[in-house]
Amino acid sequence: MKLPTLNAPLRLILLIVWGALSIILTTQSDHVPLVHFMTHTIGSTEIGATIGHAGLFAILTYAVYLMFALWLSRPLSLGLAMLVVIALGPITEWSQMGLFGRTPSLMDLLADWLGATMLGFAVSFWFMLRLQKVINMVEFSRSR
Repeated sequence: MKLPTLNAPLRLILLIVWGALSIILTTQSDHVPLVHFMTHTIGSTEIGATIGHAGLFAILTYAVYLMFALWLSRPLSLGLAMLVVIALGPITEWSQMGLFGRTPSLMDLLADWLGATMLGFAVSFWFMLRLQKVINMVEFSRSR
């Protein structure tokens, strides 16, 4: 069964919305209501903050991947998306230096990288499974 694909405008909207949300949540002070809500619900413990950062950056990696996949091969799109999002991690942590109620954290940076990397491995595994399915179908048709 083939999965439905998103067309270019929907991919762009997904990237813009999730990118803006990621930047707001990681670079704004705790006085912003959305940031305050998220840091006091999901990020109220160290493990919650780690899961929040990893999830946020995993979904951001997927959104960037979907955009690049419109023009580039899937493996190249995935690698480039991971590089872009991994580079965004230190930028967002560095931008927290002057914000009230926010401090840069190595743990948050590692969680950002973990999210991007986990998504990369998951999508790569999906590629491998799809390729194996095609190989099995070809071998089956040859054996008949």
